[in-house]
Amino acid sequence: MGSKLQQNESKEQMIVGGDLAEALKGNYRVHPVQWLKEAFAITGRHFWPLVTAMISFLAVLLVIVTVIQIVLPMSVLSSPEAINQMTPIQGLGLAVFSTAIAAPLFGGIILMGIRHSIDIPTKGLHIFKGFEVVTSLIAAGVITTLISQLFVWLAASISPLLGYIVTLYTSAIFCLAIPLVVERRISPLNAIYYSIRITHYHLPFFIALTFAFYMVFIMGLITYGLLLFVLIPYLVNLLGLIYRQVIGVNVRLQPPSQSNQSDDWTA
Repeated sequence: MGSKLQQNESKEQMIVGGDLAEALKGNYRVHPVQWLKEAFAITGRHFWPLVTAMISFLAVLLVIVTVIQIVLPMSVLSSPEAINQMTPIQGLGLAVFSTAIAAPLFGGIILMGIRHSIDIPTKGLHIFKGFEVVTSLIAAGVITTLISQLFVWLAASISPLLGYIVTLYTSAIFCLAIPLVVERRISPLNAIYYSIRITHYHLPFFIALTFAFYMVFIMGLITYGLLLFVLIPYLVNLLGLIYRQVIGVNVRLQPPSQSNQSDDWTA
């Protein structure tokens, strides 16, 4: 994998790849071309688990939306027209509500990408691993959403173009918060602070990464979602690879007998 190994003080864990303490000081380099190629190879080895995870993600969201529409037939989710006519406060409430629902599943998908970066196989059902830290994931997601929506609303009131720029900026600086919560079990506030601090050392790179994510979703809408099933697994694995190279992945060492008998991850 071309990454260094650092033994943990407990002698039962290893850090594969980067180092969180060094990343917080800005002591890391970005290699976009090399990482793009490596992420492509990783996706070739770990493609189908993410596809099945995406299907599970969509199925869960569909069930939740259906239940909401049955229980609250006059909800803002009842029609696209109702969504377009929402007030800013209603829009903020919907964004927070959606984030709270999706955060554990999104965290599970991101964790799968991180595991793929060190060639640990996963299964589609591992998307639900995010529920092991569901409270922290929801807290991190809601806090970042509130901050983002506030600044985007203020910027958009000045200029729509400025609103789009702030959207890219806030998405970029918060992109490592969920991975830090779900992989390192760091508290939401610390994860958000670490993400902001780390990304600012190479902000143009992380903004470009965020822009690529948004472009993928736009292309996915144009192709009725079909392209998403090809590109999202790649982007998830790319984010996992970036996390490994910049922050490092905590790997728990297990005896061979335990590793063979357990279906759980060792990292």
